[in-house]
Amino acid sequence: MCALALSVRLAWPRTQALNQALKCYVLLFLFAPASPVALAWNVLVTPVVGAVMFPLSAAVMVVPWFQPIGDWFWRLFLRLLDAGPQ
Repeated sequence: MCALALSVRLAWPRTQALNQALKCYVLLFLFAPASPVALAWNVLVTPVVGAVMFPLSAAVMVVPWFQPIGDWFWRLFLRLLDAGPQ
């Protein structure tokens, strides 16, 4: 389903992250209806995972003394997820 969503062309919206999230939302809505707030939440949270959490976790594996910083960011990230739509 995700491969189909990524291959479908949409003229709107121009922002790639929002475009992909909207396509996935529309295609998956038939199988698992979700709130439109979840779409916006995914668009906001996904860049945090890709730009902050993944590189930080990789850095912790290479440089172990970054672990307290990584743990602090993970706690902050999990609080952010708890504050989102349930």
